[in-house]
Amino acid sequence: MLNSILHPSHQAPFLRLFCLFLGLGVVACGSDAPAPTLAEPDVPPRIRVEGVQAGATYEGPVTITVQVEPAGSIASIELNGIQFSSGGRVTGRGDHLLSIEATHAGAKTELAVPFRIRLAGDRRLIVRLLDLGPEGLGGGGDAILLTDSSSVGMMHGMIDAGPRGERGRPLDAGWVARRLTELGVEELAFLQLTHAHADHLAGMVAILETIPVAHFVYNGQVRSFSNYQDVLAAAAARADTVIILSDPWTLALGTGMGATETIHLPGLPTYLGQDTSEGRRLNEGSVGTVVRGGGARLFFTGDGEDEANARWRTSFRALTQNIDVLKVGHHGANNAIFDDRVGGDLTSSWLDHARPRLFLISSNGISHPRTRALARIFGVKGAITYCTSVHGEITVRIAEGAWTVDVERNTDKGCAPGLEAST
Repeated sequence: MLNSILHPSHQAPFLRLFCLFLGLGVVACGSDAPAPTLAEPDVPPRIRVEGVQAGATYEGPVTITVQVEPAGSIASIELNGIQFSSGGRVTGRGDHLLSIEATHAGAKTELAVPFRIRLAGDRRLIVRLLDLGPEGLGGGGDAILLTDSSSVGMMHGMIDAGPRGERGRPLDAGWVARRLTELGVEELAFLQLTHAHADHLAGMVAILETIPVAHFVYNGQVRSFSNYQDVLAAAAARADTVIILSDPWTLALGTGMGATETIHLPGLPTYLGQDTSEGRRLNEGSVGTVVRGGGARLFFTGDGEDEANARWRTSFRALTQNIDVLKVGHHGANNAIFDDRVGGDLTSSWLDHARPRLFLISSNGISHPRTRALARIFGVKGAITYCTSVHGEITVRIAEGAWTVDVERNTDKGCAPGLEAST
């Protein structure tokens, strides 16, 4: 028979100890009070990084994943001071710093991972936005040189060529042709006119007269404007082939494995049959150009506005989605960014679709870029923006999916709205 005996000598306030005699001299004792709980120490969370190592140098883009344990930990991740998400891809050449702060139950762990990306390989795509000056027509004009550079040589293509405009001087229609000669351009695989505006075409006759052109490409706009007709006449006389785009046209810009490829997308046809000088109708017919080279994908928009953007993101969705580099339409105008053309609610289906990480803007610094458009562009996390009005000639070199940007001036300044761009 089991008997319970209270041992007064073991009593303490609010504590009763019971012992049971189990036979053979064995005694089991226990208490009816809950067992004391020892507080767990605040254990710092553990951080694991994959894709980069501290102090390492990489020959191309890297994808970084961050894991934090235990479950329930809160992590803050930044790359070069900007919020970064685990699984993100880093392509920019140069020095980078990945910073992670993790907290759990009051304990904190911090980790810094410096690393470097450099260009590799002997083939690269070079993009140059020529600076047409502060007194250009409209938003400052476009003149963009594409170059596939490899051990077998260079092949060039040109998108638009406006006139150069300096304060107190007449417009210089021959400036782009002379600049191409300075850069060693001896022939062009293509010369493309995005649309029939003088700030995109006034330098083309000089190019056609001095540099051999294999293909002249344009949208077929009907316009009686004399400067435009002069360009078409020069192209018919001097280019090997004249192409009026009605369907996408693809050209290999370079030879061998990894050569740059350009895909020329026909403009919105709505207004192309109208002999018009109305800006929007001309802009919306701009030819779009997809460029695949150096392991990156780029898109050049001419002066395309909201109608052109809507068509590019629907009819050519796969080609224009999640690109790496965007030449911003219409020199950074609001109507090339926002769904409502003015930025009333800052909605941009185009930027949400394209999601570029590098923005390039040809602008005069007076009327363009526009204030709201630039603010919306700055809101794209992790993206970098350059504009000719601040930085002069902009040169982007791309290889193995990474790029470096060199500018003519103001390396320590960011792109800024035009002086008269109040909205």
